[in-house]
Amino acid sequence: MKLKNLHKSAFLIILAISLMVASCAPKYINIHPDSLNIEMEIKPGDNVKITTLDFNEYEFTVVEVTEEAILGESEKVLVDDISTLQEMTETSQKRTLKVIGGTVLVALYGTALLIGTAVGACPY
Repeated sequence: MKLKNLHKSAFLIILAISLMVASCAPKYINIHPDSLNIEMEIKPGDNVKITTLDFNEYEFTVVEVTEEAILGESEKVLVDDISTLQEMTETSQKRTLKVIGGTVLVALYGTALLIGTAVGACPY
């Protein structure tokens, strides 16, 4: 009987961790790719995801924004080449950190639960 409870506990822990990890996918908002919008919306430190007209994808942290380009640490994307521009929302970054912390706590709790159940089932 205790082995069934152990399997149920393990299943619930794995399910909880899976749901937490799935919920931390980054969320992006679309920004119209013209130079006026870009200069008003994108600032150094923002995380962006850019698709160019030739279907290349870039994902980086912005270092500088000019009328002509968005620059990262080692990236430079010309405004005229941008097909889609997305900025990662601040809340998704914070949510990712919370989910990682929660996942670690659930894993620790689950490990303690499994060890405690296994020790309690031991006939010695």
